[in-house]
Amino acid sequence: MLKTVQDASDCFVYSENDLLKNCQLDKDYQLSEFDIQLRKSWDDKMKNGHFRYHLDKVETKIIPGSLKYVAQLNVKRATERRPPQNITIVNQPFDSKVFNFTKVKEDEIIFRLDKSDDGQQQCNGHTDSKSEKRNIVMVNVSPLEYGHILICPDIDASKPQLLDEYALKLAINCQLLSKHKGFRLGFNSLCAFASVNHQHPVQHLKGPVYELDVIPCKGFVFQLFGTTVDQLTKDVIKMTEYLQSNEVAHNVFMTRGTAFGDNSKEDTIRIYVWPRAKFIGVKEEAAFNVAVVELAGHLPIKVEKLYEDLTEELISDTVNIATTTALSWPGGHKFVAAFLILTAVLWIPGVALVKYFRLIKWEPETPAYFREEELKIEKELKIYEPSDMERKFFYWREVLD
Repeated sequence: MLKTVQDASDCFVYSENDLLKNCQLDKDYQLSEFDIQLRKSWDDKMKNGHFRYHLDKVETKIIPGSLKYVAQLNVKRATERRPPQNITIVNQPFDSKVFNFTKVKEDEIIFRLDKSDDGQQQCNGHTDSKSEKRNIVMVNVSPLEYGHILICPDIDASKPQLLDEYALKLAINCQLLSKHKGFRLGFNSLCAFASVNHQHPVQHLKGPVYELDVIPCKGFVFQLFGTTVDQLTKDVIKMTEYLQSNEVAHNVFMTRGTAFGDNSKEDTIRIYVWPRAKFIGVKEEAAFNVAVVELAGHLPIKVEKLYEDLTEELISDTVNIATTTALSWPGGHKFVAAFLILTAVLWIPGVALVKYFRLIKWEPETPAYFREEELKIEKELKIYEPSDMERKFFYWREVLD
């Protein structure tokens, strides 16, 4: 009889004390107990043939230019992965009749993830009456890179692919459990190149870390520094729920890094949110699609010829189009005003929304009403000149006199 995720028994139990909120990212890669168990299980499953292909023939190069995009030729991911689902709207309901992560084989499961001090069900047979949620960590059988996994929060709830507080907090905890500086987490909403409509943040270990000096895509960033995990979760979800409810596709990326500020050496967690153009239908098998890893600078390429011909300008133009056209549907200007108001709501001390970042350039035909609303909010936010570091990392809108 074929065993499935329902039969998974291995478990990783952690507590609040295991969350590494002040982890020094030295030159040498360090491993926590979470990293060790995750890597060991991942390696065993690769050795035992539970993936669709090996990563031994993945070619990697840095694209010439100031941005230092990392491109990888991974033809097998295009030819041997599970066919993507047909996605038509951001709020597409969960469909139990199509593939979802409750149907994966037990051999794909790394472990169940439980927090010992928050009322979660334990793995030793004892069930806490407060919660019976099962958080499952599994391999991505069509990996982009070493350590590519999927995190399925409360897998039995059969939620569609969206972020909520429970899922995001679990993802932040996973980031804090790892000491490896190559550990990243990402989320693709529906219509933003999510392949499966079942809630699943994605993580992978990418190895040497390449720093992007300039990011061509427009978006927002939050940080853990100066706030708490609970508050950070609420602030990010306030934004993503607004995007979700307004049918705006979006990608979310999480990584460790230094806290924002001149010459800061404080380690923190950064969470980037990119509203972007909707992609409707089955994922096209183009050379590269603009999803969360591409926005972060890691480009899995499916076609050898395009891999050879890639340039920084071509990549930046493709990424920029995907994000700057995010508000191009009918009624988009109305959304702009509402979105600017949302940034004002988020503007409170300790929230990791670093500054106010503009998503699109205002065109001459933009109604004067919305221009007035923008100026009002700029005044409320008390926008000031960004530091050199902020200029390097973000698209900054010049404030009108």
